Amino acid sequence: MFYHSHLSKLFFVFLMLTFCHTACKVKTQNNSNAVLDIDSLLISMERSPCFGKCAVYKMELYRSGFAYYKGIKDAPLKGYHTSMVSKDEIETFINTMEEAGYFKMENQYINPHITDIPTVRMYIRSGDKKKMIEIRTDEYPDELRSMDQFMDRWIHGLNWNYTNTTNE
Repeated sequence: MFYHSHLSKLFFVFLMLTFCHTACKVKTQNNSNAVLDIDSLLISMERSPCFGKCAVYKMELYRSGFAYYKGIKDAPLKGYHTSMVSKDEIETFINTMEEAGYFKMENQYINPHITDIPTVRMYIRSGDKKKMIEIRTDEYPDELRSMDQFMDRWIHGLNWNYTNTTNE
């Protein structure tokens, strides 16, 4: 059993490295200027554990549309999943978050005296703008709470493909 689990992890790492290698390539435009097309992170969300029952997961979505999800504990999806998201879906999501004021929010909403709630980390990149928001408090703006809920629903509404059952 250990051998099979170890091979699954190695195979997954091999697939990710292969993907990253092929995603970082040089494209040629019509005017023959070479443009470096590095597959960069556009969107990510992470929820950390709490002392009770909290969804613990991490999701990353890249410029190419490749998305990776790791459901760790009490998450709607368990284990490792991948998805391809269309450029239109990504653009619509980012525009919705921008219009809701995502880039105008503070970088952190943290109460150091509260330890029994999960930390939520949301990251979005749009053009030259990029922002990570970290939340670990019950008291933060309603607009951000709506964005958090919207992002969570959007992530879990994507068409995920299960890759294995290994949880670390």
